[in-house]
Amino acid sequence: MSENTTRILLIDDDEDEYVFIRDILRDSRMGLFEAEWASTYEKGLARLLEGVHDVYLVDYRLGGTANGLDLLDEALAQHFCKPIIILTGSGSGDIDVEAMKRGAADRANASKFPVNG
Repeated sequence: MSENTTRILLIDDDEDEYVFIRDILRDSRMGLFEAEWASTYEKGLARLLEGVHDVYLVDYRLGGTANGLDLLDEALAQHFCKPIIILTGSGSGDIDVEAMKRGAADRANASKFPVNG
């Protein structure tokens, strides 16, 4: 890995989303990226708190009782200060706004992404 490589952790219960994002980053002409995947809230929080990545992409829906906003709250309570971006599929934007209010670095609403098919 080059020192110019941006290390990204995707926390999402859906492996297909990881593969999709990894492939987009691999094909990007914006720089070098290395993507890692954590499939659960617990695994994701543990990896996030290690602080070895440059940016953290966290899905709102994590498949259990906790969600991406809960993970954001826990990370910030631990004084975590690297960028956390919350990914949602909600068309309303309510979760996006709530993520920003709680301290997310940014948010991305997947319902706005073009789908190839």
